[in-house]
Amino acid sequence: MTEGGNSAHGFTIVETLIVLAVTSALLLSAMLLINGRQNKTQFQTSINNLQQQIQQIINETSSGFYPNGGNVFSCTSTSGAAPIISSAAPNEQGTNGDCVFLGKAIRFGGGSNETFTVYPIAGNRLDIAGKEVTTLAAAHPTVIATGSITNATTPEVSTTFNTEGGLSFVSASYNGGALSATPPISAIAFVGSLGSYDTATKLLNSGAQQLSLYGFGSGTYSWSSASAGPTVVDAMNKNGLLGAPYSTVGICFASGTTNQSGLLTIGNNGSLGVGLRIFQGATCS
Repeated sequence: MTEGGNSAHGFTIVETLIVLAVTSALLLSAMLLINGRQNKTQFQTSINNLQQQIQQIINETSSGFYPNGGNVFSCTSTSGAAPIISSAAPNEQGTNGDCVFLGKAIRFGGGSNETFTVYPIAGNRLDIAGKEVTTLAAAHPTVIATGSITNATTPEVSTTFNTEGGLSFVSASYNGGALSATPPISAIAFVGSLGSYDTATKLLNSGAQQLSLYGFGSGTYSWSSASAGPTVVDAMNKNGLLGAPYSTVGICFASGTTNQSGLLTIGNNGSLGVGLRIFQGATCS
């Protein structure tokens, strides 16, 4: 007490330190809350953009859009075998009359789990009887990418994309199967329908382009481009497209900043579409 009965005012050092500690804790909590919300927003934006990007690839394939990118090549039809795709004597886009554009393939998780690569697919235009091909078996679908053992001089026309926000490939499944980090499929493909012959007129029927969903299994083929073994292109050419189309493919991506994941489900219900589900945790479960 001071003279006159007045109380002393002010904070002790201990009280000041307590106030500072509480204030700092509240500030840190607020910053973490804001940062957490920003990270969740970034993840939501990134996975939505990836969904839209894959849908755009499907739409472009359906319309027959093939990006030149300044790369030209020759594609020579080979009856009863895969077409020969070479950088020798390249032709301008649209002048490779021996071959047809069949679709596109996407490989996830190759090299880096934060990238995916899109490959065009070509095939023979004519079968061994000299008629327009009507089956994939006759077309001998071939991925257009460099490094193939069967097409060693094929130029590089694939395109690699980086995912946004640190999204990384985790696992995949098909036809409703369980997700697996070592999936039985290594890539997927969107392939357009081929024509059919009218038995009466013997002419090739035309119609709307319908896309089918296929999967590539790596099998005994390596994704690495080793000189002594098959490459990614051969794995895709030899282990896919000739089986039955898939009804669905699920691809799981984990967030790089939050404990979340997104499952992109590509379904074939007359037209290919990409669905999205968000999960807490990094495994889409």
